[in-house]
Amino acid sequence: TLVELLCVTPQKELDYIVGKHSYNSISAPLVVKSFDLKSFATSPQMVFIEVGSITGHLSFQVVKEYNDISTVVLLHPSQTRLSSVFVQQLPILNVIDRIQFAVNDYLLDQQDLPKCDIYALSHLLQKLSDEDVMKFLLRVRQALRPGGGILIEEKVIDSCNCCLNSSLEGLNTAIHGQGKSRTIEEFVGLLLSSGFSDVRFAKLSFPVDVIIARSPPN
Repeated sequence: TLVELLCVTPQKELDYIVGKHSYNSISAPLVVKSFDLKSFATSPQMVFIEVGSITGHLSFQVVKEYNDISTVVLLHPSQTRLSSVFVQQLPILNVIDRIQFAVNDYLLDQQDLPKCDIYALSHLLQKLSDEDVMKFLLRVRQALRPGGGILIEEKVIDSCNCCLNSSLEGLNTAIHGQGKSRTIEEFVGLLLSSGFSDVRFAKLSFPVDVIIARSPPN
């Protein structure tokens, strides 16, 4: 893979993962500040779980913005090797007590997802087919505490630019297999069909957008 070609030595691995974190950290403040995360609090000690990221760039921003939200970065087993390179830097960044990293094969239907107030999906759904997205969203909804939120960090394509969308979708599919880029209408349809409500959308200047929705109150 491209990542394997770039990470041929331990130093190159570190350079790659730090570079990826730095790039994603440019948009992280915009993503985290798009909506009031505390409005999804279901207990005095909120828990924010990030899925899809190797370094937890959103979690880093959350602990900067909120003093009373704990964060967990769920790592797919395939991400652990590269992530472990980055985790070694956490004591230097003085956030090791606020950000936890945990391995969870979250794409397996039989795998339990931990309970929390907010699930943040970072560039994850574009890698999945509509059928797999529906399955995963249903599992996230069940894992969320009543009234909790789901935050989706992903580029939303414009439904008016049909030719451009087709090109982007074709490129994305070539990279991610069964995945696809989606319009806001497609995201709303998937979220509502999965039992979420109050879907809101923030179009950002950076090449990533934010969608947020709420799980049922009970």
